[in-house]
Amino acid sequence: MYLDLLHLFLENSLLVEIGQSADNLMSSGELASRLESDPFHAYENNKWNNAPGKFDHFTEENYDFIVSHKGGHFFILGAIVALVYLGLGSSRNKDQLMQIGLAFGKYAQIQDDFLDAFADPIITGKIGTDIQEGKCTWLIIQALKRCNHDQRKLLENAYGRRDEVKVQQVKQLYRDLELDKVYESHEAKALAQLQEMIAKVDDGEGLRQSAFDIMPSMFHLPRLWMKQLLTRIPHAVKNLGYEKQRETIRDIRVKNS
Repeated sequence: MYLDLLHLFLENSLLVEIGQSADNLMSSGELASRLESDPFHAYENNKWNNAPGKFDHFTEENYDFIVSHKGGHFFILGAIVALVYLGLGSSRNKDQLMQIGLAFGKYAQIQDDFLDAFADPIITGKIGTDIQEGKCTWLIIQALKRCNHDQRKLLENAYGRRDEVKVQQVKQLYRDLELDKVYESHEAKALAQLQEMIAKVDDGEGLRQSAFDIMPSMFHLPRLWMKQLLTRIPHAVKNLGYEKQRETIRDIRVKNS
């Protein structure tokens, strides 16, 4: 059993490192910074940042590779370790668990990509930097699939830059393309797929469907992040309207900083 567990941890560590490296290398910001640090490639850096093909590697296939390796395998590692340690679950169970883990890992990463651009940082406490870093995200892939020629030119000029004006231009383009509605549609389909996968787990083989009881509370994080935050601030704030809540939370953070 020790060797089985050791193999699991080593394998997952390798997969996560591969995914993280792919994420960094796929980032236009990372590639640009590498070129910028090398004076011999200063011209190439400027040429690359404005090249029409700078987004050619931003594909759904590459995104799936990053997501599955970066977080998908690691996400379900604890449950697989528990099955191995307790000697429970069939090989089919473990395959099902891995597939559910990969699907949920992708669900969570796309959700994170969405919040990075659309969530209010004053409420969430997190300032998104995917656009500035030129990350290969679900949002930029969807934007590239839907944009016209002029909109693509804007993305080529603004994406992966730390200029706040350019960042806001990208976010406005996301709104113009109604990617929030695209995300809502995706979320509903992904949730239905996950629930279907969980329903196919056979309790009689060792792995039980109840092991996934925690997941429903995580499926709707975009709708719950405000509620979850309000559980950590004074009770009086909870009865205020959204805009007043926003101002009050900001004031609390400024006071405590």
